Amino acid sequence: MSWQRSDGRIEANSRSFGARLAVLCHLLFIALISVTVACGTNEAQHSNPNGAHAKKAEVDEEVLYKSDELADEGESLLIEKRYEDAYGKFSEALQFNPENSRATFWRAILSPYLEMKGIARRVRPLYTNPKYANPKKYREVIQALNPRTPDINRHLLNGPEDIYTPEDLQEWMDRLSLKVDFMRNELKKIRKTEFLVRVPIWLGRDYFNHYVSYDCEATSYGPIPYREENCSLHDSKSFPVMIGRMELDYFIAMAGIYQANLDVLTAYRINPAALKLTETGEIQSQAEAEEQKKYLLTATAPGVLRNRDPFSRLRPAAHEVAAGLRYLLENQNEVCPAGTYSMQNRRGYLFRFGFCLNDLDIDPTRLTEADHARRTLRAFEIFLAGRPVEILIEDEVVLFDANKLFEQPPTELNIEDTIAFNKRRDISLVNAEPFAHYFHTQKDYERFTRLLKQRNSKDKFEEEEEK
Repeated sequence: MSWQRSDGRIEANSRSFGARLAVLCHLLFIALISVTVACGTNEAQHSNPNGAHAKKAEVDEEVLYKSDELADEGESLLIEKRYEDAYGKFSEALQFNPENSRATFWRAILSPYLEMKGIARRVRPLYTNPKYANPKKYREVIQALNPRTPDINRHLLNGPEDIYTPEDLQEWMDRLSLKVDFMRNELKKIRKTEFLVRVPIWLGRDYFNHYVSYDCEATSYGPIPYREENCSLHDSKSFPVMIGRMELDYFIAMAGIYQANLDVLTAYRINPAALKLTETGEIQSQAEAEEQKKYLLTATAPGVLRNRDPFSRLRPAAHEVAAGLRYLLENQNEVCPAGTYSMQNRRGYLFRFGFCLNDLDIDPTRLTEADHARRTLRAFEIFLAGRPVEILIEDEVVLFDANKLFEQPPTELNIEDTIAFNKRRDISLVNAEPFAHYFHTQKDYERFTRLLKQRNSKDKFEEEEEK
């Protein structure tokens, strides 16, 4: 069961619980599309052109220049896909100038990306072992790779086959979560800066071709518009764009979301290989759902809490998501000056289309994007204030103390009696008893239990009708 924020409430639905292993590929997109860092150094202050102050300013300028030079080298290495060498250069640049925004950003982005090296190949022994997964499951891993980013796919496939058990996979996810946390905290240091960066073209040639062609001057020859040759990227290896507050807040918020997803997947002993990787739209039978649940329980001591405080980073991550939403809502004139998505919104920036939360909708009964954003923000603010959140289930509201759950989670969950897989291969809650004392009142728990049975009966009836 997942908590889908809606109307300032958390909506209980049949979507998968917390996160799915799709994090492996989605995080990759965040880790790479954000490989757009910049050059942010402070100019040396020259208080006196003569004497000791002038000499110190000259030394400072040399240090700053050396730091920028190393960051330039790091960018060039990244463009050539020499990731480890690039990481080293950015680290070296920060030794000369710890405030070098470009080096800070690139090193932060590369940290989780390097941890993901070869993961699509590394998990093959686990996903092809009939003890832990359906033999065809590994096909999902390969299908989750984006055919438009072959260089990224090579990075994901370039590794040994060394993850054999659910425990191996959860331990790797622990390490990845730490790297994502590092990324989020490093990006926070430079969130109020703006800088120019060179983005590797291999990151998204289609996107940057569109970016370039839009600015080309078209000359008309009769009825056929003609675009000059310089309107394409040709053999360019990088593309210059600006990174601003909107880009940074987006990356920080996404890092927080994926880190929270990873922490949910690693809180209890389960087999993550049982979870679906992508939204395929496939419908599974009851037998297949039971098989999927069987695989989830193949971890050693399934349902046992893996450490005492698995959700310690959740509140900071939620705070960053709320801060990003608040910034977007309060600065629509800056991030969406045209009032709707347009290539003219933020010329020169990575997210050129802008981030538009439109208050208009043809259908007055529907929530607008701005409505959704405001109500999502309200849900986060309620949670961060330590108050019980509102769960919407079957059009009724119950109060649930999510803060208490994350601060004092159950030491063990009877997964077999608590959850089930539905026809869409998502996890849904079937028994709320393990969470009884987290509801605000006994009446909230009793109402939720009644409504949960009602919803599950309805789902079962719909499945039978489809058959």
